Amino acid sequence: MRNPDGKMTTTTTTIKHTKLRLTSALLLVGLAMVCFVTVSREERIENGFLPKKTAEEGRRAAVDNWNHTKLDQSSSHEAAKKEMANLRKQVSARDKELEELKASMANLQKKQSIDDATKAQASKPPAESFCQDTAFHRWQKLQQPIRSAAFDALESCWSKDAPQVDKSNNHTQAAFHQLTKRMFSELTSYRLKQSVKLPANPLVMEKVQQVIQNRMDDPQKNPPLRIAVFGGSVTTGFEANVNDVGLPFGSRETIKGCDWTHKLQLLLNKMLPALLPGGGSANDIVQVQNFAISGSDSVIGSTLFEFDLWRGKSAAAQELQGKDFDIFISAYSANDGKAPAEERERVYESMQTFLRLTMDQRPCSDLPLVIQLEDVPLESQPHIETVKESLWFPRHMGETAAWTGGSVMAVSYTDAIRDYVLSHPRDDTTFYQWGALHPGLSFHTGISWVLAYNLLSGLLDGCDAKTMPHHADPEPRVGFVKPLLTEQLKGGDIHHQWNETSRQKKEVCQGGNTDAMTTTCVYKWVAAQQSARSKEEVHKAVSSVATNIEGWEAYGNPVRKPRRTWRALQENATFTIQLDNIESDVNQLVLLYLRSYGPNWVDVKLTVVVEGSAPSAESWEKLNEALLIGSHNSETSVNYSKKINLKKVMEKGSSIRATFSLVAGRVFQVNGIAFCKHV
Repeated sequence: MRNPDGKMTTTTTTIKHTKLRLTSALLLVGLAMVCFVTVSREERIENGFLPKKTAEEGRRAAVDNWNHTKLDQSSSHEAAKKEMANLRKQVSARDKELEELKASMANLQKKQSIDDATKAQASKPPAESFCQDTAFHRWQKLQQPIRSAAFDALESCWSKDAPQVDKSNNHTQAAFHQLTKRMFSELTSYRLKQSVKLPANPLVMEKVQQVIQNRMDDPQKNPPLRIAVFGGSVTTGFEANVNDVGLPFGSRETIKGCDWTHKLQLLLNKMLPALLPGGGSANDIVQVQNFAISGSDSVIGSTLFEFDLWRGKSAAAQELQGKDFDIFISAYSANDGKAPAEERERVYESMQTFLRLTMDQRPCSDLPLVIQLEDVPLESQPHIETVKESLWFPRHMGETAAWTGGSVMAVSYTDAIRDYVLSHPRDDTTFYQWGALHPGLSFHTGISWVLAYNLLSGLLDGCDAKTMPHHADPEPRVGFVKPLLTEQLKGGDIHHQWNETSRQKKEVCQGGNTDAMTTTCVYKWVAAQQSARSKEEVHKAVSSVATNIEGWEAYGNPVRKPRRTWRALQENATFTIQLDNIESDVNQLVLLYLRSYGPNWVDVKLTVVVEGSAPSAESWEKLNEALLIGSHNSETSVNYSKKINLKKVMEKGSSIRATFSLVAGRVFQVNGIAFCKHV
């Protein structure tokens, strides 16, 4: 305790001194004990601290001490092992916690990346999204692949007769680059929009987009977008390599790979990976097959489909059927548009028939898309008397396309380039050679571009499909085609006919029958398109079933005109083909033949007599006959078709024959024959 002035009291001081003395004594005792313990046993015995023992006792004590020491060491070792095991468990637990922490951090980083990407995508302007862009804006951004694809097709236009030297010299490359640069700049938004005569239904274009996207995502499991093209000599690529860029070209050549169908395939396969999400790894996203036949029009095209004459008999041709194609393109405008006045109603109906037959390849689906194309500006043709006359086809193309239904698209290359062509000198060949019925390189390049633009525009329209009221309905969501538009169709009949036809077709689709109705033929060939692709094969196709041939021969070239055909060479020429023990029923003979102009074709006439014999009959019965005229009122050569109905069905196992006799003139060309059962 302290006194009031802060000094210790006497009692407190005494206690403190006592504690100090006790503490000192304890320290001395402890020190002595330490010294005692550290002294050896012998020293302690010698100094009298321990009693003396015998030697045996000492030995035993030493042994016991050693055993105790060893036991203590063993116990310590076991304890250490247990401790080490515990430590390992703790380390393992910490490692596991660390791995879990790392995984958690990775997930957080991934989520953060996704969130960042989502925010970045949301922050992009609408033009960066495919479905919110404009077709022309997309087109402008694709300039590089568009022009690159055109350049890739350049070598395919090399003349077959030209020396095989450097096909891509610097002059040609530079000239072609300048041409495509000029073409791209002149195909403005306004001009490209002029080409869109009728857009397809967004529901159809949504299906097209799905086919493309599936192919891009997994090319091993999904087929490419398949496009089948039909047309005349322009579409075959006849004189397609005529150019002003330095490539050599020959006269009257058809160069496979130089036509616009080949260019379209190259173009779409470069455009689509850059256009749609995902990119994909497929090089052949799109496959375009050209089934064009020189001198053919919509009448021939519809006949080829009606009797299944367009694919041929080869294994490769039979591998793909009509239902395997997603898009059909009708490019018959050059020959349809030149039809004489007396033939136009027939052509008009055939334009509609072709659309219906191609759409019927998948009668219960929104696909295929069918495109009607106007290619050649007919007002430039010298044989067209008035401009109004030249516009007959584009007027009726739009009319038939709009009437037929939503699976149809109408495209006009002519409307896209017309103001440019008319406002520039006639020797300007940027898009078209004025007056040429078979335009060259720039024309075919331009058509591929305009078609690609229309498909691009349609794919963007397909983004609207989900907003349409019938999007969830069963296919065909675009409905069924209206009645054939003819002079006999009355306004009061449309509603009933259309609804009745739709009801019948809907029942068929609901019943699960989704295949197109096909016509079977026991004998068929088409000189330009089927297995008879050279004059030798044409001769074989006829001679293998002929009983006599007088004054007729196979003639023609695979590249130049005249193309392969079966032709009469003299007056009164005749031949007969006969089929014995036919494999299936026959009720119709279908003929493809040429009608032309000039002094050699005046008053040319051919008679065809068809006869049949039943399996048990010993004589021939006349089934029908027809008279074919070889000339027409048009300065061009065009294929015509003739269907000769038999007065009765010749059943399987019967025999049938047809005799062809030239009764006036000395020339005639038959380009296809088929005996069929028409359903």
